[in-house]
Amino acid sequence: MTLFFVHGLGSNKKIWGPLIQELKEEKGCLAIDLPGHGNDTSFFPKTIAEVCSYLESDLIKNKVNEKIVFIGHSLGGLIGILFTSLFPEKVEKLILINTHYKIDLHPLVVQSAQNGAILSDFVLQSIGPTADPACKERILREVGPLLLNTSLEGIADLDVLDLKELAQKIHCPTLIFAGGQDPVLSPRKTALLASSIPQSCLNIFPDAGHYVHVEKQTETIQMIKEFLRR
Repeated sequence: MTLFFVHGLGSNKKIWGPLIQELKEEKGCLAIDLPGHGNDTSFFPKTIAEVCSYLESDLIKNKVNEKIVFIGHSLGGLIGILFTSLFPEKVEKLILINTHYKIDLHPLVVQSAQNGAILSDFVLQSIGPTADPACKERILREVGPLLLNTSLEGIADLDVLDLKELAQKIHCPTLIFAGGQDPVLSPRKTALLASSIPQSCLNIFPDAGHYVHVEKQTETIQMIKEFLRR
């Protein structure tokens, strides 16, 4: 199996660096920049379904012929739900971090998209209260510049997308993480997601925010390793 990492809105594949360093001994790893993010500014999809088709093509381009473990954060997790529904034969396991089957865009995120830059204050508010300074600095560095050339049409599609029925039809083992202090996607919403997916396991870090995989990196890596070995 290959671990396939998909970041959230405004981030890039570098956010997965430490996880990949620890997990590459377990499985092959592939992280990509979503269209309009990081180094990928050649294609701006208007729907999440278009993003899924793009990712499927990316797997083919990278010669990933085996099943994958789809690992998605926030928007990347929402994409993971739809991708697993569209290509169930390609996904062995699913790992969802700080996500839900319906994402209501925070007003500041929409404002950021219109201005072309994310507000540092909003990013800081998204981080749990006990995160150390190095963790905050890294999140600001990777997410702060928010290359949001993503079309507003695509964002509008995201704001009305509800994948609850598709989530209920996912039958692969699914590991879900949530932050108890997440102001973007509350742990209550993540719990609703977990209750919708039959073979899911939910882990909530009470003092973490919207970046569990960075704020609780050691614990997240350990839980993922255990999940992969099952």
